[in-house]
Amino acid sequence: MDLIPALTDIVGTAHVLCGPDTTRYAHDTTGVYNATPLAVVRPADTKQVSEVVKLANATKTPVVPVSGNTGLVGGTYADGAIMLSLERLNSIRDLRPDARITIVGSGTIIAAIQDATE
Repeated sequence: MDLIPALTDIVGTAHVLCGPDTTRYAHDTTGVYNATPLAVVRPADTKQVSEVVKLANATKTPVVPVSGNTGLVGGTYADGAIMLSLERLNSIRDLRPDARITIVGSGTIIAAIQDATE
């Protein structure tokens, strides 16, 4: 099975990045940890996340989740792995100021949450 076409079937051509298109994902904020991911995959919903993870499991391909990529300890080091970018899962679903609760998607960055709650 060719992994890249299978990933493309799941999330669409525009959301599977390979080669030089992975550059902005291939290092953390410190610049100390650099890697060459097999691909960066950007699912739109949990069904696509599930399908990507099933495929990775079937092919024994490591998966490294990444969101804001602001980590300082190399947590997104992904040499040869599928980087599962959560950036498209960035919805703010519910704001409940009286309860001090905000329900957000897993790829929602903190600045967006802060802006929405202001």
